[in-house]
Amino acid sequence: SNESVFSYAFCKGVFMGSFSPGLVEDAIRQLESGASLFKNTINPGFEIVHFTTDNSAAANIYISYQFFPKLMGHILGKDRRTLINNLSGFANWTALDLMIRPNAVLLNGLTHPNDSSNKYLNLFLSQNPIGIEAIKVIPDNTLALYFLGIKDFNQFYSDYKGYLDNGNNLFDHNKDITAINNKLGIDVEKELLPLFTGEIALITTGDLSAGKNIGLGKMEDFVIAGVNAKEENNETNLAMLFGHNWKIKNQTPYYEEYRGYKIYSVSTPGMWESYLGGVFKDSKTPFFTVIDKYAVFGESLRSMRNIIGAFIAGRTLKKEINYTVFSDNISSTANFFAYYNLPLCLKSGILQSSLENSLGRSIAANLDTLEGFESLAIQVSKSAGSKRLMQKG
Repeated sequence: SNESVFSYAFCKGVFMGSFSPGLVEDAIRQLESGASLFKNTINPGFEIVHFTTDNSAAANIYISYQFFPKLMGHILGKDRRTLINNLSGFANWTALDLMIRPNAVLLNGLTHPNDSSNKYLNLFLSQNPIGIEAIKVIPDNTLALYFLGIKDFNQFYSDYKGYLDNGNNLFDHNKDITAINNKLGIDVEKELLPLFTGEIALITTGDLSAGKNIGLGKMEDFVIAGVNAKEENNETNLAMLFGHNWKIKNQTPYYEEYRGYKIYSVSTPGMWESYLGGVFKDSKTPFFTVIDKYAVFGESLRSMRNIIGAFIAGRTLKKEINYTVFSDNISSTANFFAYYNLPLCLKSGILQSSLENSLGRSIAANLDTLEGFESLAIQVSKSAGSKRLMQKG
């Protein structure tokens, strides 16, 4: 069939090939016309990242966030495509050097959000990376982790509002913030946010009972935020501010105690997206407790008891052997950090269910082989002394 025919050509010393002859023809015409990514004014930045690549690397990989969501749309299931579309507003370009080691494949490079464009990663250009310390309370059955390292939260939130304004989304944001403030009876920006440090993580833990089925096992989301150790009585302050409306007399935020930890109710369980962005969109966490200087927000009393029990038993990511070995290949600090435990993603069924149906079934059929891959991580950190964002994966 025509789909199995691979077409290729050489033009001006460049090899180009595709299973689509039309794409090869388009590539030849573009090369002959003199058009180039170096001259692209619609999606600038390729030249900047290109000159940071290492010619001695096994391969150089370039990602255009303008078109990356379209590519991923052919791989992901329908319910995940909307989420990946948001990546077009993440940055402009990434260039990565591929390095192959005996037990790891490493990708290092530069991510460029153009200064004149409204890209999410620009929010971190004024933030120094901070330590990923929350792993000491994150449970060892975590299959996905998204970490934000924000040195100056007030600066970040101010820049975030500017980012929303440039995207014509500030009006809706202000409506949401007004509703949150009215529900709590406080000014969250002035009274609540200063109680947190710059470590904020969204994690998903998995039930491993799904096995080779595409259907999802039970998963639980948590938001974990560092509590400012300089402030006294922060646990009480958080409980009162999150779970208490000062306009309603005699209302108590206290819910129950479990193994020495107090679990409180939260009046505004979906507020995280409003202050931190779309990665926290589906995090609904109506309960919280404080564990070792971290406020831990969960979606049910059952999940809160589970994470407290895991911490008491020492079953944390910091002590998990595979993560400890894996972390030797990544930095201990970051502005943005995404981590996936691939065996758990497979066993829980989250990976299979996120993909296009035929691809999900193919992965489920080869589960035993694929579980040999340990972990995947992506880090983005501001480069010291510059306004550049370095990427590692």
